Amino acid sequence: VLSREAILRNAVSQEEEQYVSGVMERDFATVEHNISLENLMEKLERDSRDPIVVVDGEKFCGLIRRDKLIEFLYVQGLRTSQRALFDNQADQDYHL
Repeated sequence: VLSREAILRNAVSQEEEQYVSGVMERDFATVEHNISLENLMEKLERDSRDPIVVVDGEKFCGLIRRDKLIEFLYVQGLRTSQRALFDNQADQDYHL
């Protein structure tokens, strides 16, 4: 994985020619594709490596960036709040 941090860390290098293999991260966190969001968040609390590699056994499925996961959870929370507000309003309108 070539992380943003690795790129920035090596951007100040004095070497004229660099290769991906010299700056890429080889030690990264992995999760199975069927992990729950709750368990993923618990793992992220214990492990600061970013991004997280998603696998299905030995097969690569994708990457999850911590900032994008937090953004997703925030949006999901807003949707849940809006849905609850709408349902509450609909119940009040029904009883009128």
